[in-house]
Amino acid sequence: MESKTSERKKLLSKIATGNGHGEDSPYFDGWKAYDKDPFHPTNNPRGVIQMGLAENQLCFDLIEDWVSKNPEASICTIKGVDEFKEIAIFQDYHGLPEFRQAIANFMGKVRGNKVKFDPDRIVMSGGATGAHEMIAFCLADPGEALLVPTPYYPGFDRDLRWRTGVQLVPVHCDGSNDFKITRPALEEAYKRAKEDNIKVKGLLITNPSNPLGTIMVRETLKDILSFINEKNIHLVCDEIYAATVFSQPGFVSISEVLEEDPKCNRDLVHVVYSLSKDMGFPGFRVGIVYSYNDAVVSCARKMSSFGLVSSQTQHLIASMLSDDQFVDNERKQLLSKIATGNGHGEDSSYFHGWKAYDKDPFHPTNNPRGVIQKGLAENQLCFDLIEDWVLNNPEASICTIEGVDEFKEIAIFQDNHGLPEFRQAIANFMGKVRGNKVKFDPDRIVMSGGATGAHEMIAFCLADPGEAFLVPTPYHPGFDKDLRWRTRVQLVPVHCDSSNDFKITRPALEEAYKRANEDNIKVKGLLITNPSDRETLKGIWSFIHEKNIHLVCDEIYATTVFSQPGFVSISEVLEEDPKCNRDLVHVVYSLSKDMGFPGFRVGIVYSYNDAVVGCAREMSSFGLVSSETQHLIASMLSDDQFVDKFIAESTKRLAARYKVFTEGLEEVNTACLNGSAGLFFWMDLRHLLKEPTVAEEMALWRIIIQEVKLNVSPGSSFHCTEPGWFWVCFANMDEKTMDVALQRIRSFVVQAKKPKVPAKEKCLQEILGSASRRHEDWRMPSWLHT
Repeated sequence: MESKTSERKKLLSKIATGNGHGEDSPYFDGWKAYDKDPFHPTNNPRGVIQMGLAENQLCFDLIEDWVSKNPEASICTIKGVDEFKEIAIFQDYHGLPEFRQAIANFMGKVRGNKVKFDPDRIVMSGGATGAHEMIAFCLADPGEALLVPTPYYPGFDRDLRWRTGVQLVPVHCDGSNDFKITRPALEEAYKRAKEDNIKVKGLLITNPSNPLGTIMVRETLKDILSFINEKNIHLVCDEIYAATVFSQPGFVSISEVLEEDPKCNRDLVHVVYSLSKDMGFPGFRVGIVYSYNDAVVSCARKMSSFGLVSSQTQHLIASMLSDDQFVDNERKQLLSKIATGNGHGEDSSYFHGWKAYDKDPFHPTNNPRGVIQKGLAENQLCFDLIEDWVLNNPEASICTIEGVDEFKEIAIFQDNHGLPEFRQAIANFMGKVRGNKVKFDPDRIVMSGGATGAHEMIAFCLADPGEAFLVPTPYHPGFDKDLRWRTRVQLVPVHCDSSNDFKITRPALEEAYKRANEDNIKVKGLLITNPSDRETLKGIWSFIHEKNIHLVCDEIYATTVFSQPGFVSISEVLEEDPKCNRDLVHVVYSLSKDMGFPGFRVGIVYSYNDAVVGCAREMSSFGLVSSETQHLIASMLSDDQFVDKFIAESTKRLAARYKVFTEGLEEVNTACLNGSAGLFFWMDLRHLLKEPTVAEEMALWRIIIQEVKLNVSPGSSFHCTEPGWFWVCFANMDEKTMDVALQRIRSFVVQAKKPKVPAKEKCLQEILGSASRRHEDWRMPSWLHT
């Protein structure tokens, strides 16, 4: 009879259950031995001493002294708290401009200012681990390979291979010449790969070398550039130890050698960097990809959303590295199909609306005719409560006089389990949000870089390429990227409609499941976004149990319920059925919506399946939460009085804001789907369409975004099958902006419903290109011109 563990593993993906993670190695076994029996001079003097961790702890006295003298660098001090809201809500995956500039300057300074770096080529990721995986995804498809000189860091077997399916081909170097990389060794490895029918896409080198601790001389780097140019393959240069050089000859960057060879194809060269080693901040998860290839920069920037650096950390690092005194003391053809395809899902009106806002953002005084952002589901209604708590709890931050004693301990922390107090606080908060009707085990809390990273992580764990998740429509456009792009998992729509308020029904689930089977697509799970009512959840639970497929329940809006019936978690329904197979249930959570902290990148996977917890924890190293943020969140969420007040006040303010918008629209005979949760509403503009077609909906959307200047999202971008519905966010702006937005919507609806008259102005057909002629007589209201 099969063990419970074997049964659990059968439910997972081959990626999850295979040994591609590379952790079946003495290197990682040594870490496990240390974790079980860590040395302590008094508590455990016979324990294992950790000498397998390449970490720089020698200068934390200088860093702590700088932090104490620069309180404005932190958003958790009296001098910095005015920026708390702006930083906590920031989520542009380009990163804070000052952060990219500071990193570019620091990279140049570390390299003796012999070469300059362009901040617009800086792409951030969750530590060097995430950066290596990102560049592998960008450059190579599954089965293709990177050459890697030996000896090389054991983590590369995980970082570059596990989830990408990319191979590593060793370039055998030996001690007879101090393990230097030679042209014959490179040629031999390249030839061996070709004989094995393996396509080589690039060469990965580490300079200064890990594990050798040696520096590559200029001639070696020139020879390497010559080799990759001749073969027309990529060069990935890991330079995370650039500032650790302590003797002559000094460090020579590949960027410096590149400057000396104007004929070299720069599109082939990419640098991986991090602050983990040079500054000793592995806990802060600051990873960087710097590429000379525009296509790689663009692709990597889209992928960075799976593991962004916390904006709190970006802000601190930007301030620290900008202190010079302190610091001194044929491009697309070369990329992977994943990188150059449109699997990222950003060829969508949802994302095009964001781009329109980015180009012309509304400002009440500087740009009153600009686009108002109503396509961002963000909760900005209670930041006054949060900022007040921060000021009253200075010890919660490691960047205050009261908290700086913990700076070193937090900055160096990198265990992928996460700080115990962080996991406990998250578990308690998840229970409190759910009315304490169910308890959560902190040992099942697995962290990731925001909900984006959490969704990708669970997809990697549960399904192999080509397998599928059922997803009820309408669903968030980001799922097409988060769950599909790099995992190559499919999404099969479960078509819901307005006749029953888009509720998920058993017939709709059965129809989608049947359709997938007829198309020879193996369904591995169902993804739902909850809040949903109890009876719907019970029906869903019955369905997945009968089909023996997974249920992934996205509950990131759990605290945004503002009317009755209250929130019902899938975990609560689970508790009511003791016979159910809990191994099938997994919850995705985050603080982006409930607390309004998307910039902090706090994503959570909570699984009832031990095998999934184990696998997800290993994968979490690709996008861990900054330990600085973990420390702050643990303190904040452990304050029961504050949490209770925040939840109550947030509920009150969300209800009030929702009422203002929906009642304002009712006055101009525009209906909205009756909602009781979330940071948005579903607006019905079907009455403004001449015909119920997607083309008509898109024409209407173009008018709304380009002329009315509101970034709302058409239902078709959410895979809604009924044209005319629009997604509108209401909690991401102040009251004055809300008033302007509501005025614009109301005025537009009134104008659009007026009888057509001959238009004397330039028709919208000329302005909007493909917009339907149905709307060409609509004219700009006079109030929008003022």
